[in-house]
Amino acid sequence: MLYYKFNLTNEHREQLAKNDDSEFVSKVNSAIGEVNNKLEGKAYALISSVTRKGRKLRCCAEILDYSITPEAIGQMIKDELDEEYEIDNIAETTLSRFDSLADDAFNYDLAHRQFPGGLMSSDEYSYIFRRGYAKEILIQKKMNKKTAMRNVAEFWTHISGLAEEIERIFLVKTSSYKGNPVHYAIEIESTKDRIEVRNLLISCLLEQNRTILRRVTEIKLNTVAELSTERLSEFFELQKCGIVVVSLYKSFDRGDSLNDMHRAMDDLVAQIKGVKRDVLFVFEFSKAAEPSWKYIKSSLKEINFIELKEKNLSNAESRNFIDKLAASDNIKDRTSLIRLIDESSYSVGDLKAIYSSWYDKHLCSAVFPAYSDLSGYSINDIKQNKGNAYQKLSNMIGLDDVRAVITSAIDYSRVQSLYEKAGIANSEMTRHMVFYGNPGTAKTTCARLYAQIMKDNELLKKGHLIEVGRKDIVSKYLGGTAPLIKEYFEKADGGVLFIDEAYSLVDDKKGLYGDEAINTIVQEMENRRDSVVVILAGYPEEMETFLSRNPGLRSRISFHVHFRDYTPKELLSILKLFISEAGMDLEDAATPKLLNIFKEATEQKDFGNGRFARNLFEQARLRQASRVLHIASPSDADIRTLSADDFIEPERKEEKRRHIGFVF
Repeated sequence: MLYYKFNLTNEHREQLAKNDDSEFVSKVNSAIGEVNNKLEGKAYALISSVTRKGRKLRCCAEILDYSITPEAIGQMIKDELDEEYEIDNIAETTLSRFDSLADDAFNYDLAHRQFPGGLMSSDEYSYIFRRGYAKEILIQKKMNKKTAMRNVAEFWTHISGLAEEIERIFLVKTSSYKGNPVHYAIEIESTKDRIEVRNLLISCLLEQNRTILRRVTEIKLNTVAELSTERLSEFFELQKCGIVVVSLYKSFDRGDSLNDMHRAMDDLVAQIKGVKRDVLFVFEFSKAAEPSWKYIKSSLKEINFIELKEKNLSNAESRNFIDKLAASDNIKDRTSLIRLIDESSYSVGDLKAIYSSWYDKHLCSAVFPAYSDLSGYSINDIKQNKGNAYQKLSNMIGLDDVRAVITSAIDYSRVQSLYEKAGIANSEMTRHMVFYGNPGTAKTTCARLYAQIMKDNELLKKGHLIEVGRKDIVSKYLGGTAPLIKEYFEKADGGVLFIDEAYSLVDDKKGLYGDEAINTIVQEMENRRDSVVVILAGYPEEMETFLSRNPGLRSRISFHVHFRDYTPKELLSILKLFISEAGMDLEDAATPKLLNIFKEATEQKDFGNGRFARNLFEQARLRQASRVLHIASPSDADIRTLSADDFIEPERKEEKRRHIGFVF
């Protein structure tokens, strides 16, 4: 619905005498009644107040048929009053403001008794808005492409997908509202930044007629749980041709409320499916609420979402970003600040926390030197040595994406003291993870290193790894699973519990024992969230299906780590690492042959990744041993070197099947 306010002004009108007030109010009442009759339910008009003795009438209108303009309604009121009023100060307003103006009209007997009130005649409006379950803002300005792209270049280059989406928006401008080809998800840590990016996006959509209403209505997911299906439906009815922002600012609470929240999400999803063409949805959330978003997204697979996310900045980008922060505070000497940026990448939240800590010290040393002897948080205190395990992780081949997520998880935990000082609310994010990947992609190795890194940085007491599978934690007897799981959580206390092939927990026919396992794992993940990190691992497709079947488990996972298959060049590097660690050498002539072997291997399903390289190395050592024994007087080089002939291409699976078929 569209809501407008406007004035009818007549500076030349004679002022009302005191005894003429009631007569004029009656005239206004009658005029509004006639106007609303003529509008035939397509719009409703009110005069909320009469000021300056009748010279100014404050008016408002609710418009259901968007072909009707507030100017046309104002003209109809003028015609009914038969006076020379001018229409001015026309502005779209919020539903809440319109409701307030309507109250004034009724309170001062300026509303016709037959005014139906449109959709507001029900109690649903009052329940949702007056109780604070939703709030409204108005986007005041449209924005052209040039201005929007300049905004992105100056402030939002770290928001992946934003520039590309603005380009798409400006490809087509329609003459009128046509519906929503896509909806949006904005994942940004700072609430202020989320709002600014969202408003930039909506300003562009308004410019291109992708939305009619300037009014944006915000509703938080946890308040949806308080609304009945009928109230939720009424709420969306009020937002047609407009925008609803669904805020997922935090993960769900523990206990029974978790089930309530998932029911709320299911209700929300059902409503969205019915109004996706008429209402544009923008989901906003930080990393802590990402599980909630993934659950909703998985339930809305038929809807196209554009996801806008903060990306980590490179070292050069980080230096430029933090330099701009200091420049905005008119700080001239920024050398010591820039010097703090000494790692390969940073999140924007980390950079703001670093700057906040540095600025506090700058105040005490450069601006108010009398306080220079006072101690405070130092970023160098936070940036402690990550230890040998982190160095090993950094040296692992082909794991850049994995390393980025694990580093983000570690740094997020370590920087909490800086967040607190910077005024950034501590998140309820858990440290639990999911590792997706095929066999041989180093999932177990990375889990073991992650545990040790957490120990090195005093984030876990012991830093050991307890590895289990279905056979370890699912009992053959009903009621026996929960004690087994609790026992393993006790063993893992202070470290990491690594559950391999986690999807197999629900592979049993009815899910009876598996359900008991999942319920107990979820409970223990909450009970020991500060002392045990759980890593669930398995094949990508199976793990995604598994988490979709268990939303309670998904909501407790904050970090999702994808282990992709290795490329032929990466497998060659891994093989060379095995050879080097064994104190051996590889002749140069073997490289082309090995690359061809790895290329053919990667074209096979389930080829084994790193395990394939390990097996190839071990088989080569066996052949090299036999070869060396046939040399009369082998040199040190003969003993140490693996040749091309030592590596034999494994038989291709399809060839093996054809051969067996031929024998039969």
